[in-house]
Amino acid sequence: MHPDAEKQWIATYEWLAHSIRPGGCYEPIENYIAKCAENIARIAVIYEVAENEEPKEVSLANMRRAIRMCKWFTEEYIEIFGSMYFPIVEQDAVQAVAWFRHYHERSGGSMQVSTRIFRQYCWGSREFRHDRKRVDAVLEYLEVEGVIAIIGYGSRKYINLNPQHFGITAHAVSTLGGSSLFNPK
Repeated sequence: MHPDAEKQWIATYEWLAHSIRPGGCYEPIENYIAKCAENIARIAVIYEVAENEEPKEVSLANMRRAIRMCKWFTEEYIEIFGSMYFPIVEQDAVQAVAWFRHYHERSGGSMQVSTRIFRQYCWGSREFRHDRKRVDAVLEYLEVEGVIAIIGYGSRKYINLNPQHFGITAHAVSTLGGSSLFNPK
């Protein structure tokens, strides 16, 4: 294994080990995640053999491909079996983040949405949207996780999207006429 590929694999292994500890993001699927590091190494070798009949070592590029593949399979596993492992508020949070991304794109890059608009147009059934406790629980969860910040102007509340979470740089936010997460214009 190339030294850079080995460093990448070790870093991934350590992150996975940390993620299955109590309170870790993958704790509920510990048995599945425990096998990922080994699968990543095996898949990287398969990529290497597919590129070269007699590989001498696993390249960093193939290690990264294997990591991306295992990440994709993990996301699919969670999509299929997640309801068995993850609390409903976490499942709702995944849906809310997808809605925020969609809103951000459709609104021309807006980093802020009113809570009224979110409640009115967010994903799910009418019953879900009007279940104030469930929607509030999702917003509180996302705020604690640092995905959003809820701010108030008088009697109105707004949801600010965290640019770092949504993959938007501070420069892009200012270019779009937006604001930073905690210092809205």
